[in-house]
Parts: sequence; structure tokens; C-alpha cells
Amino acid sequence: MKFDDAILGVIISLFGAAIIYLSSGFDTLRHISYGPGFFPTIIGAGLVFCGSLLIGRRFLEGRPEGKLIELGDWSRSARHIVNFILVPFSVIFYIYISDVAGFFLSMILLLSIQIAWFTRRFWTSVGIALFVTLILQIFFQGFMSVPLPWGVLEPFAGALTWM
Repeated sequence: MKFDDAILGVIISLFGAAIIYLSSGFDTLRHISYGPGFFPTIIGAGLVFCGSLLIGRRFLEGRPEGKLIELGDWSRSARHIVNFILVPFSVIFYIYISDVAGFFLSMILLLSIQIAWFTRRFWTSVGIALFVTLILQIFFQGFMSVPLPWGVLEPFAGALTWM
């Protein structure tokens, strides 16, 4: 699938603007002048800038009008369509399931499914998913102090916190 640069630029700019808008509602901490919305705002501004560059480049090059969207040969393959949909579906699934199941179980499940789908090795994918989830849990909760949802593991949160 090939999107024209102008379409990608609009999508990227709108996504960046949405990030800026949503992160502007985050409360700042009392003792510092910036808060949790600072970094997402920088990322959103970068996306708006890059999207604008794509739009501008499309019009400055003066390319002739062509197809705005062009589907590739892969779009006729069911497996490739599932590959295309799997990652955004996983993000949406995580958003809805993480409060109930918790970060730890959600990530192990989603990473196992994704790795198994792409590599066709089930037990290897479970091992990799467990290892990556442990590393992410230690990094974000231990070092970055990000409050990850525990879900059904809430009673064991003290025993599972390594830092």
C-alpha cells in the first residue's frame, strides 16, 4: 500500500495535534514547572512539524496529480492483511484489557500472540514475551516510577515489585 505524501502528512499532523491536545490536560506537579504532558507535547509538535514537511514537499515538488492511495499485491493476501491489522488491534486491546488483567499479564499475552504469529514458534514467543515484559516492568515501574496497572495481580504487587 502506498499513500501519497500529502495524505500521510495530514494523518501525521492530525495525530500530533491530538497528542498535543490530550497531553495539555495533564496536571503539572507543584514543585516543577513542567509535568507529565511535557514529553508528549514535544513528540506531538515534532509529528506536526514532520507532517507539515511532507505536505509542503508534495506541493513544492509540483508532482503531477496521481493516485493518492495505491494498494500493493500484499492486499490480496489474508495473512498480510492480518499482519497489517495485528499491531493496532493489539494496542486497542491493551487499552481495554490492561486495567482488568494488568500490565504484566496483558503484555505477556499480547507479545506472545504477536511473536508467535510472525515467527510461528509458540514456546519461543512465550519465553521472549516473558523476558521482555519483565524488562519493561522493571524499567518503567522501577526506574521511571510509572504506575503500571496491576489488575488481577494487585494482591501480589508487593511481592512482584523488585525495586
